[in-house]
Amino acid sequence: MLRLNFFFIFLISLSPLFGQKPAKIKLLKADYSRYDIQIAKNAQRLIGNVKLSHQGTLMQCDSAWLFENENRVKAFSKIRINQGDSLRLEGDLLEYSGENQVADISGNIRMSDRAMLLETEYLLFNMEENTATYINGGEITNRENNNVLTSEKGTYFTDHETFHFKENVILNNPDYTIETDTLHYREYNSTADFLGPTFIRGEENLIYCENGYYDTENDLARFGQNAYVWFDGQKLEGDSLFYDRNSGIGIAKGNVAIQDTLNDFIIQGNIGRHLEKEEISFVTGRAEYIQVFENDSLFLHADTLKAVPDTLNQKKIQCFSGAKFYKSDMQGACDSLIYSERDSAFYMYEDPVIWNEENQITGDFIQLNTLEDGLDDMKVRGNSFIISKVDDKHYNQIKGRNMNGHFSQNELVKVDVIGNGTLVYYPTEETEEGDQKIIGLNRALCSDIQIRIKDREITYVNLQNQTDSKFLPLEMASEQDKVLKGFEWKGALRPMNRKEIF
Repeated sequence: MLRLNFFFIFLISLSPLFGQKPAKIKLLKADYSRYDIQIAKNAQRLIGNVKLSHQGTLMQCDSAWLFENENRVKAFSKIRINQGDSLRLEGDLLEYSGENQVADISGNIRMSDRAMLLETEYLLFNMEENTATYINGGEITNRENNNVLTSEKGTYFTDHETFHFKENVILNNPDYTIETDTLHYREYNSTADFLGPTFIRGEENLIYCENGYYDTENDLARFGQNAYVWFDGQKLEGDSLFYDRNSGIGIAKGNVAIQDTLNDFIIQGNIGRHLEKEEISFVTGRAEYIQVFENDSLFLHADTLKAVPDTLNQKKIQCFSGAKFYKSDMQGACDSLIYSERDSAFYMYEDPVIWNEENQITGDFIQLNTLEDGLDDMKVRGNSFIISKVDDKHYNQIKGRNMNGHFSQNELVKVDVIGNGTLVYYPTEETEEGDQKIIGLNRALCSDIQIRIKDREITYVNLQNQTDSKFLPLEMASEQDKVLKGFEWKGALRPMNRKEIF
C-alpha cells in the first residue's frame, strides 16, 4: 500500500509538467477595443494599429477579435507577423490558435526572410515547428540568385531554410528552367534535390533525370536513373551523370551512350566524358561506335573512342588503340582508325586489314570510302596486298606498291595495282560433279595490274610492262611459287559477328 501511494503521489507531482497550459496571447496595443456579446461571446473587438504577441512572435493588423478564453485570435486587413530578426509574414486574414501555435492565413500572402519571398493565397504557419505550408499554388523568388519557383504544394522549414515542393514544380533561372514533380531546395546554399521525373532546359541543352542533385549557385549537378543530356543534336546518357554547366564538362558512368541523331551514329561504353565548349566526347571501357547505314549498321570497338569536330564542324571519330569493326559485308582491324562523317571514310593506320567476302586486304595505310547503302571504293598505300582464299591450301594473291579498289553492291569488282605489281592466281575449271578444280598456277611480275572481278571470280587481268610470267601445273608448283613475299593470312583475327570485335 505504501508503494502504491508513493507512486500515486509521484504522478500527481508530475502532472503540472504534462498538462502545462500554453502561454496566453497578449494584447500589446489597439487604438480602440470593446466587447460586443451580440456579435461574439467572450471576444474582445480590437480596432486600429492592433499589436499582439505570443511566444516571442509579434502580430499586427488593422482589426481583430481576441477570444481570450479560447486563446485564439481572428485578425483582418494588413496582417503582419514578425518572428525573430528576419522572418516576416503578410496577408489579409488570420486565424491563430495559441493552443497549437498554428496560423491560418489567406489572401495576398507575402512571406519573406533575408533572401526569399513567398507569395500565395493560403498558408498554414506552424510557429512551434517553424514550418509554413501552402496547398493551392505558390511562387518563391530568391533575391540573391534571381531564381523563381512555382508549385502546387510546398512546405518551408524556416529553421533549416529548406523547402519541399510537390506537383508541377517549375524553377526559373535566367539561364535555365527546371520542371519536376518533387523538389527539395536548400535556400542557404542554393542546392536542389530531384525526386521524380525532371527536365532542366537551358539555351543550348536539355537534361532529364528521375533523381539528382543540382547546385544552382555553382551550376554543378549529379543526375541518376534514366538520366541524359541533349546538346547540339547529341544525346549523352548513363546510369549516373555529372555536369558542370560553367565549364561545359559532362561525365557519364555506367551504360554510357552518346547518340548523334543528325549523323546517325551511337558511341557507347562504361565511362563517357563530353567537353561541351570544344564539342569533344570520349568513351572508354568496352567502347563501341555504331554507324547506322540505310540497310545495315557498322559496329566498331577500340580501347578509347573520341568524337571531335572537323573544320566544317562535322564529326571525326578517332579510335585507338586496338580498333576492330564488323559489318555484315565487311570487317576490319588496325591499331588506330579515324572515321570522317564529312566524306564517310575510314582511315586505318598501323597494320590495317580489311575483309570483304573472300578477300583480305592489307597495307601500310588504308582509306575506305562508303556510301549510304554500303561500300564505294578504297585506297591502299604502301605494301598493298590482296589475298583471296581458294581452298584451305591455296590463295589468290595480288601485291604492289599501291592499290585502288572499287565496290559494287558491297562486292569488290575492280582492283588497280600501281607499281611493283606481282600476282599469284589459281585458275579453275568446273568438274562433272559441278565443283571447281584448280588446273594450275599463274605467277606474274609487272609494273601495274588491272583486275576485274565478277561473282567473286577474277574475269580479267591486264599485266602492264610485264617482265616475268609463267604458268605451272599445280603438281609442278613449289611451295615458294605458291606464296608471295609478305604473305600472311589473318583469318583468325577476323570478327565474324558483332560480339567478336571485343
